[in-house]
Amino acid sequence: MDLANTVAHNLKYQHSWNDVEVVKVGDWHLCKGTPPKLLHPEDAEKTVEYVLPSRTEGKWTVSQWSQVFSAINAVNGSPCRRVIMAMATSDGTIVYYFVNNGIVRPRKN
Repeated sequence: MDLANTVAHNLKYQHSWNDVEVVKVGDWHLCKGTPPKLLHPEDAEKTVEYVLPSRTEGKWTVSQWSQVFSAINAVNGSPCRRVIMAMATSDGTIVYYFVNNGIVRPRKN
């Protein structure tokens, strides 16, 4: 099973995401789906999220991230404010990180 399908399987069966599918966006295979609940306290509503599968050995540059956001924007027709990076380790563990498009103000306590 390739990495994108492994991450899609994890999102669907471990994290209960809905409508999970692997889509080709630009040069990347991303997972797309809707989480069962809000992922961040400041989210107003549940929306479709994009997840970028990657290995922990991968090295990402700001330029590459810019290309990912631009490719998603071209597909969506609207700005994408964040992508979730799925970091897969050699032992099969998948850890998820938010990557925001631009600077995000810190949360209010």
